[in-house]
Amino acid sequence: MEQFNPCLRNFIAMGKSYEKALTSVTFAAKGYFDALVRMGEMASESQGSKDLGEVLFQMAEVHRQIQIQLEEMLKSFHNELLTELEKKVELDARYLNAALKKYQTEHKSKGESLEKCQAELKKLRRKSQGSKHPSKYGDKEMQYVEAISNKQSELDNCIAEGYKHALSEERRRYCFLVDRQCAVAKNSSVYHGKGKELLTQKLPAWQQACAEPNKLPDRAMFLAQQMSGVAGAMVPITHHPGMPLSEPLAGAKTLPVPPELAALRASGGMGQQRLMGGVDGGMPAMNGTAGAHGGEDYQQWMEGKVAQGKASLQTQRHGGGGVLQHPACAQGRPRQEQDHPE
Repeated sequence: MEQFNPCLRNFIAMGKSYEKALTSVTFAAKGYFDALVRMGEMASESQGSKDLGEVLFQMAEVHRQIQIQLEEMLKSFHNELLTELEKKVELDARYLNAALKKYQTEHKSKGESLEKCQAELKKLRRKSQGSKHPSKYGDKEMQYVEAISNKQSELDNCIAEGYKHALSEERRRYCFLVDRQCAVAKNSSVYHGKGKELLTQKLPAWQQACAEPNKLPDRAMFLAQQMSGVAGAMVPITHHPGMPLSEPLAGAKTLPVPPELAALRASGGMGQQRLMGGVDGGMPAMNGTAGAHGGEDYQQWMEGKVAQGKASLQTQRHGGGGVLQHPACAQGRPRQEQDHPE
């Protein structure tokens, strides 16, 4: 028992260090998810990645909810474990000192009473040995022997009861520690269960959103086609002698420009390059890095995604029991005729 409270104090100190470390993690996590939200905002501003921006927003929100559960677990760890143990260790120190003092006093009293009876018996026996009539001391000697036996039994019972009481007190303290740990484990189970539930619901949709990195959304393809049409339909302006440069040619019409393209045209055509994934020289730009070497990692990742898609298609063709038709064949015309129109 004398080692329990010192070990418990060390346990509490280590628990406080653990709590401090987890608090630092939660603080860092907030900055991390704020940065994730910012990435989602940037993706939402792109016509080609709006859906991925929404996915990033969902990820940040899900992890924010998980983080809230972690903070609740930390509160439980502090209030239901550390605080309770600190209260107990202070009260327990005073209680154990009082209980030990009481036991020592009782043990000393019974031990002294036994020693006194033993001394009296020795004294009586010496007196009996020097007497001419030793038989007259026989009854009194038997009384001392019986008293000594009783005193010894009382002392043995006192020691046994003290030992039993010490074991009971020790067990009560360990039970309290286990009970407090169970309260923390219960909150930890809620935290992990909530995280698993949220991630299980959202993860398949997130994975599906990034399964085809080369496929642009319909809205982005529509804008690209409009930009191509606007560029091809523009009438070149030829300067004629005697005509002011500021006047347009007769018959030239101003084509309407979609609002989404106005900003791109105003920025000198850079929006078109961003939308089509190109920079100067026709080299693709990935994640802000231009050139073939800058995008090698992304290129390998996209090739892997394409390979997965082909493998899935082959599995469907062999395992689905059906025959895949070319779109042209499905319309009732031979594929060869569509591939080579007259």
